[in-house]
Amino acid sequence: MQKNNFLVQEWVDRANDDELNARSIFRHKDGTPNAVCFLCQQGAEKLIKALLTNSKIEPPKIHDLLKLTSLFENKNVSFADLFDDLEF
Repeated sequence: MQKNNFLVQEWVDRANDDELNARSIFRHKDGTPNAVCFLCQQGAEKLIKALLTNSKIEPPKIHDLLKLTSLFENKNVSFADLFDDLEF
């Protein structure tokens, strides 16, 4: 259980780093809009992987947010309200 909590926290910490960097680039305009979008996608991916890890599902090494969220289908968790945003 301890290791699982550590892995969940690692994913969350890395997602927070992505958010911090995206906000910095956006605020200081020292990067491109593409970099901000990329970091936001990466942060969302890491948070989904934290949820998967917390649900004792090994996150696959993929970046597709829709495929990642589909792994929750048998866990009574729904991301249906976010499908359009995740697909975008």
